[in-house]
Amino acid sequence: MRKLQDTGRDDHTHDPFLKVADKFEYHVILVPMGSVGVITLLAMVWLFFGIYDAVFVNWDVKNYHAVQVLFGMVMTF
Repeated sequence: MRKLQDTGRDDHTHDPFLKVADKFEYHVILVPMGSVGVITLLAMVWLFFGIYDAVFVNWDVKNYHAVQVLFGMVMTF
């Protein structure tokens, strides 16, 4: 009985054009994913500063709009 050896490669990696296409696809996907990550991080920082500002700096219980905005920020977080 013959054993099959696992070479750890896919069949399409022998083709040089497909190797280049795989590398190109990898780098093209990094750009949108990196952009989404940076935008998400900036949005979280902006949200944190908004919550901090609303609670510790400008807290006025009688201003219903500010309370609603704070509630929306906390629920978004």
